[in-house]
Amino acid sequence: MSDSPTNEGLTSRLKRTLSESVLTPQAVTMALQGAVQRFYANSIALAQSPTDLSIVFVHNNQPISTVSLSYETAKILCEAISQAISAFERAAGYQVGGTELVDKLKRVTEEREQS
Repeated sequence: MSDSPTNEGLTSRLKRTLSESVLTPQAVTMALQGAVQRFYANSIALAQSPTDLSIVFVHNNQPISTVSLSYETAKILCEAISQAISAFERAAGYQVGGTELVDKLKRVTEEREQS
């Protein structure tokens, strides 16, 4: 029998993690008000190893921070971000552009620079 978690185990952990925050609301507020270092990124790069996934945060083509996560935590993060963006889109009545939009804007910009 494998020691790795089953898909069912990951799903139940994901649901539990998303519904029961590890941090208290006060701790999150403190973090957002400057108790921990903050970064702004407008791009990311990913790297992976057999044991983890690393996210390199990039601001204006300059790497500014790296976070390494277990695959389980990365999957939970991905789902949490997806749910947060979906909630924003529903509330705002606006769909956030993805990589397709960024690629299209980049092509248009390059075409304008060449003409």
